[in-house]
Formats: sequence, C-alpha cells, structure tokens
Amino acid sequence: MYACFDIAYSDISDDEPSASSFSSQRDTRILPPVSEEQLCERVRQRVPRGTVKADSWTFNVWREWACHRNSLMETQQDRHFPVPVDLDDFSYDALDYWLSLFVMEVRRRDRSAYPPNSLFQIIAGLQRFLLEERSLCDIVFLVSHRALAGCVNLLIVE
Repeated sequence: MYACFDIAYSDISDDEPSASSFSSQRDTRILPPVSEEQLCERVRQRVPRGTVKADSWTFNVWREWACHRNSLMETQQDRHFPVPVDLDDFSYDALDYWLSLFVMEVRRRDRSAYPPNSLFQIIAGLQRFLLEERSLCDIVFLVSHRALAGCVNLLIVE
C-alpha cells in the first residue's frame, strides 16, 4: 500500500531553522490559542441542524412520557421510581428498565405505534443526548441494555 503526500521540500528540510525564521514561521503557521468555550461551540456547530432538531424532539417525547409515567399510581410503587425526567440522575439498571418500558409504551400523538425505524431513531437520539449533554460515553443502548434490546427486537418482529 502506498501513500501520496503533497509536501513541499521546505516542509521536510533537514536544515535547522534559525530563531528568527522559527518565530516568523510560528506567526504564520500556528493560530492563537482556542478557549474551552470556543472549542465547545465548534463541537456544537458540527452537529447538523436536522440532528439537533430530531434530538430535541426525541428528548421532549421522553420528558412527556416520563412526566406522565411519574404521575401514575402504578409507577409510584415501582422499585425504580421515579422515572428520570431530565436523564440526569439514574442507575444503569434503572435506565435500562425505563427505556424498555418507554419503547413499549410510547406512541404517536394519534396513538398509533411508531414504526421500528422511528423507535430506533428515538433511541439513537436519547443516546446522543446522553453522550453530548451528559457526557456519558460508556452507554451503548442496544449492546449494554439487554431489556431494551429485547423490547426493540420484539417490536421489530411484530
């Protein structure tokens, strides 16, 4: 396997740069330091607007379901009560449990079931939210959450 690089001889010269040439080279080649806020903003800008909109919708669907679920008497008797509305305080067991119920219970506004692909997109949106907003890098829903994966498989087969 061969690689082709477009490098000028001046970029790979063995000549030691003098202090003055190094200083002038640094002025043109190196940009000013980037602040943490600028870095975060650049990372945010890399996400397409459609994805941001979809993730916002997904999180709102979750919040609506979680608030409804928390208002039910049956939920208040549950071992994992309350449902984490803002997804900011939960155990992984509880998250797996609630996500499984969410996938089974969530419906469109007209009360019809979401197609499997839409459910997958909702799950992906929640996972992106946890990754981007909560910095939880170790969550891979359909791999590490067995109950959720089982529910998704069940809905796909139906």
